[in-house]
Amino acid sequence: MTKKSVLVFRKRLLGYSETFIAAQGRALPSLQPVFVGFKKDPTGFDYLGDAPVLLHSELARSGPLSRTLMRISGRVSPRWLRAMASTDPALLHAHFGRDALTALPIAERLGIPLIATFHGFDIATNDTRSRYAKRRPQVYASAAVVIAVSQFIRGQLVAKSCPPEKIVVHYIGIDVDQFTPDPKVPRQPRVLFVGRLVPKKGLDYLIRAMARIQDRHQNAELVVVGDGPLRQDLERFASAELRTFRFLGRQTPSQVHSLMNSSQVSCVPSVVAPSGDAEGLPMVVLEAMAMGLPVLSFAPGGVTDAIVDGETGLLAPERDESALAAHLDRVLGDPELCRRMGEAGRARVREEFDLRKQTAKLEEIYMEVLAAPGR
Repeated sequence: MTKKSVLVFRKRLLGYSETFIAAQGRALPSLQPVFVGFKKDPTGFDYLGDAPVLLHSELARSGPLSRTLMRISGRVSPRWLRAMASTDPALLHAHFGRDALTALPIAERLGIPLIATFHGFDIATNDTRSRYAKRRPQVYASAAVVIAVSQFIRGQLVAKSCPPEKIVVHYIGIDVDQFTPDPKVPRQPRVLFVGRLVPKKGLDYLIRAMARIQDRHQNAELVVVGDGPLRQDLERFASAELRTFRFLGRQTPSQVHSLMNSSQVSCVPSVVAPSGDAEGLPMVVLEAMAMGLPVLSFAPGGVTDAIVDGETGLLAPERDESALAAHLDRVLGDPELCRRMGEAGRARVREEFDLRKQTAKLEEIYMEVLAAPGR
């Protein structure tokens, strides 16, 4: 390699819902991303494209004794460490708090700074007793910078004792050239939900809200993209409540792009789960805005960093399905309002959440770390 690398660390590379990690790394303007982890996640490995990948599972002994020692002691393969060192790494950037904790000794062995990004469930929960929660301050102490993906996540980090001076709010951003609507494709009266089917995504509230307005909007269809532990229950619930709906399961990025291009509205009804888990900043919000969709949501978590209420979308009080139904009624009945909000959303994403601009800012954060006295 002719230029210094950034080791982008995730224990499993990379889940189908984590394309944003791959996109951010591959958009670095002058540093070479090298994706490193223990093993590959079969649902999303292709998102890494032709970027260099170093997997512990491919470079280390794979017997049960070796795996047990690694799990218990944190010892990793010297061959894996040598492979990482050979890329001339400037620093290691770990995504999610648990992974940053795992990455700490690796960065120390390599003698490079650690950057840790917190996204949501890794900080926004009520967990205080787990081994991870008790050891999380080690990340605060050792990381050169702690990145929060939204103002909400910054607040969660401060509330859980991360020194405020170590925290930088940085939006990952999306590829605005990739997420560009085709104006020749007609919009259908479709409400699109994209996300994992878990409690904090709030799909049950959207189903109830849709049930309230389908008599007034008889052609309105709810389309659900995603999978998760609640899928079976939510499909049964939708079957009992709704006249027109589809659960499509996991879809490829190109399929999601096509659905966004032909839908009238995106709904992201995220809530705070009983565990305290809440959204950092769902990338689907930015993707939908870039595709010219008004985005409807509840107001907790990091969605308010992106959605400007009444301008790029509409926000309802958390778990208020009546207010959400009223917003759905309004946008489905007013295509011109949808068009105006969609245009405002696209402009906001291009200004504040463009992947190339944001990744250039990320590289500036890296350079500040590397230029710090004593590095």
